[in-house]
Amino acid sequence: MHEIRRRLVARRLVATDQGLTLIELLVAMLIFSVVMAISFSVLAAVQRQSSDVVAREDTVGNARLAIEQMDRQIRSGNVLYDPLLEPLPLSMRVYTQANGAQQCVQWQVYSGALRFRSWSPTWQTDGIVSAWSNVAHYIVNDAANPPFALEGSSTAYGSRLLDISLRVKAPRAGGNPVQVQTSLSGRNTLYGYDPGVCSPVPAT
Repeated sequence: MHEIRRRLVARRLVATDQGLTLIELLVAMLIFSVVMAISFSVLAAVQRQSSDVVAREDTVGNARLAIEQMDRQIRSGNVLYDPLLEPLPLSMRVYTQANGAQQCVQWQVYSGALRFRSWSPTWQTDGIVSAWSNVAHYIVNDAANPPFALEGSSTAYGSRLLDISLRVKAPRAGGNPVQVQTSLSGRNTLYGYDPGVCSPVPAT
């Protein structure tokens, strides 16, 4: 009886010492690798999507801030020039009295950015012309999708409503460009201002 008990204990010890076979270990490692690969691919996809959303929000936000600046200038604008007749492509020009300062302002989509400059109506005498400064990046308007359009008449005292449509697309963002659109109304001024007040345009 004692001998039988001793043999059973010895068998249990031998069975306990066996552990995993090599095949079982390889299968376990393979399953673990597949699970980890799926997990990392899901995390990478979520990170890319989050990065796209952040990039898109940043570019749209910058475009909206630029439109807010245009809004202040156009609402105080006495002369709105037709963008179709501008010497610079994809640009608009306004004679405005925003913030109490009489000045000519010009906006242009150029080389993937929305840029801005201003000058004194008497710049040929006083030399006051600001340099171009970029206000928003990743603007992808082209001749087929102009950013600015004056509704109605092409004369300086015609329509007072300027349509703005900026197409923005960050390099990291997938999909189609996002359209940021609005219509801004100039001051309800009829006549009294020389339509050539902002001409000639300073050289770029």
